Amino acid sequence: VGPLSVRFIPAQHYTPAWGVLLTAPNGTRLAYTGDTGPTDAVVEAIAGADLLLIEAALRLTSHDDPRRGHLTPEEAIEMAVRAEVREALLVHYQPARRAEIGAMCAEAGSWIRPAVAGLTVSVSPAQKREAAAS
Repeated sequence: VGPLSVRFIPAQHYTPAWGVLLTAPNGTRLAYTGDTGPTDAVVEAIAGADLLLIEAALRLTSHDDPRRGHLTPEEAIEMAVRAEVREALLVHYQPARRAEIGAMCAEAGSWIRPAVAGLTVSVSPAQKREAAAS
């Protein structure tokens, strides 16, 4: 689309669902998981993205269908860590949980946080993020 390369990522969901990976001519990569349960295929597809938008809709896994079509914040963070993305924003969460989710993200490092209304993020290609201090 225009100068962007667009790749659709099959998600794990109860109905057909897709994420998307956008790549700019300079190599900048933006990944969006869409609704998905935990899956290695999505982790592989989003690996190394410069910015990841990842859903975190569930409080508990028991709130989901057995097939799993959504993530808890903990699962979203874990997938982002495994994919070694440079920066990540958790989306599709209950706003009342923002502080709780923000605290979970802070434990992983400053590279991941909950998205908020009106947030603007500039994305450019860079080297891999630094691992969180233990």
